[in-house]
Amino acid sequence: MKSLYKLINKGKFTNNILYFNRYYHTMVEKENQIKKILKEREYPETKKMLETMNKEEKIVVPKLNKKITSYGNRIRIVNLCNKDAELYIGKKITVAGWVKAIKIQGKGEYSFVDLNDGSGFGSLQVVVTKNIPNFEILSRQGVGACLKVHGTVVKPEGGKELVEMQVNSVEEGHYCEVLGESNPSEYPLHKSRPNLETLREMCHLRPRTNTISAVTRVRNSLAYATHQFFQQKGFLYIHTPIITSSDCEGAGQMFQVTTVLPPKDKELSKDVLKNNKINYDEEFFKKPSFLTVSGQLAVENFACGLSDVYTFGPTFRAEISHTTRHLAEFWMIEPEMCFADLYDDMECGESYLKYCLNWVLENNKDDLEFLNTQVEKGLIDRLRNVVETDFEKISYTECIEILKSAVEKDPKLFINEEEEKEKKKKEKEAKKEKKKLDKEKKEKGDNDDTKQEVEDVKKDEVKKSEKELMEEDKRCIYWGKDMASEHERYLTEVVFKKPIIVYNYPKEIKSFYMRENEDGKTVAAMDILVPKIGEIIGGSQREERHDVLLKKIADVGLDKDSYWWYLDLRKYGSVPHCGFGLGFERLVMMATGIENIKDVIPYPRYHKHAEF
Repeated sequence: MKSLYKLINKGKFTNNILYFNRYYHTMVEKENQIKKILKEREYPETKKMLETMNKEEKIVVPKLNKKITSYGNRIRIVNLCNKDAELYIGKKITVAGWVKAIKIQGKGEYSFVDLNDGSGFGSLQVVVTKNIPNFEILSRQGVGACLKVHGTVVKPEGGKELVEMQVNSVEEGHYCEVLGESNPSEYPLHKSRPNLETLREMCHLRPRTNTISAVTRVRNSLAYATHQFFQQKGFLYIHTPIITSSDCEGAGQMFQVTTVLPPKDKELSKDVLKNNKINYDEEFFKKPSFLTVSGQLAVENFACGLSDVYTFGPTFRAEISHTTRHLAEFWMIEPEMCFADLYDDMECGESYLKYCLNWVLENNKDDLEFLNTQVEKGLIDRLRNVVETDFEKISYTECIEILKSAVEKDPKLFINEEEEKEKKKKEKEAKKEKKKLDKEKKEKGDNDDTKQEVEDVKKDEVKKSEKELMEEDKRCIYWGKDMASEHERYLTEVVFKKPIIVYNYPKEIKSFYMRENEDGKTVAAMDILVPKIGEIIGGSQREERHDVLLKKIADVGLDKDSYWWYLDLRKYGSVPHCGFGLGFERLVMMATGIENIKDVIPYPRYHKHAEF
């Protein structure tokens, strides 16, 4: 079967598709000119001077020392599992944590306990002898029990452990306190190793597993590194609102915030409705309000007065999606820079990614080694490749050209056999249903007008199905199509084998606030695509021209009155500025090798799931 992109090129489809393809051929030469200018770009003398001045303050990823003690007069177990552990030999200390494994040995004379407090990947082996009080209580415990023990650190005879703790002398003050019991026959994580999907149903216990605890520590490091990077660059951290009346993306998939709905099993108040519509005079904010999908528009206000700012907070989208890349609640990092353009945006995004990944490579070695073994083989090498390689900069038009060429050479590229089977099944069911409807209409004896209406509907359905097929067909490549994750991963994993920065997208597939280029067809937008994930950063130079922005808001059907303050920024001291957004959970996926976004956030929120 011929792919749809060939039919497009032969003129089988009309409207925007033909328009995009005619324009595509004129874009190649222009994009080559833009790329040449980008490579030959000269920095102003002032910038050269500033770069020289900043050399002494070059950002270096610090190696953090693990904190030894904690509240409760205890030593963190991570300090007894690294190369400095031998410093504690011969010393009496207190540790506490949860049992990872427990065995009664020597005909009930002593017990081996693996104890972990979450401070690191490794566990401390504790040997408790029978003469210690509470030994009988300890012997009844299983995985998950919480202990606090005081004993002497010794070098073990044989074994892989650097040190172990012996709790064997009441005279020396040794003790083992069972702070929380755990019945071995009931504890859900005891007998088997649940997969990550099963663990989502017990989010309250999954932090005790090796995988989730490692992911959580890496997530913590990435958050810390985020603040370190921007603070060292001189950015100010801005808290943007969670409740808003503006739709940043124009997507309309937002959670509405309301105070007029009654509690469960209570009737709706008559004052709430006015002419069968919601009476917003009864609402708390007196107007429709929503959970924000982005802090970008709000943080732009502060950028246009403080120059370099960033926000890092929760965002929400009411999109019914069950993919491995989407959540209803997620965290976004959004820097905004004034007096900067698209190239500066690319530079900042690349530097930020490298800094964060370098941070975890330096400070989460044990966790990454575990994830490298148990989750993704080659994880550490992949991260090092990102950190040590210059990102390839390539225009959207060049990407389309590469993908079209690849599809022509490989007839199986981007074809998912399972998806194709499901698609054929749906098509078969649709044909069966259509046949049934046609038979019913024939039996009813429709008049000529009705028949004409039916024919018109059929034409519309065919037209619509062609459009949908073109969007769904991963092999249907044309200028103006939004690249799917399969395309993004192909470019990064097969073609370039490293991260790439794609710039100058068609304006029809990008947001209204992105600056329109001089060609009138593209916007100064950029996406950073990385192996395994695809898009991880989306950014742009912002539209700073008042008249152009006003027209764009009208073109996408947004209410300009809701954006009066955003337009004011373009009336009073407008400034060229740029920024980007990064979904924090995707960064955690990239750094850990975890394939489902629901496993890198403490409490995943998605369609039909808001437990815990």
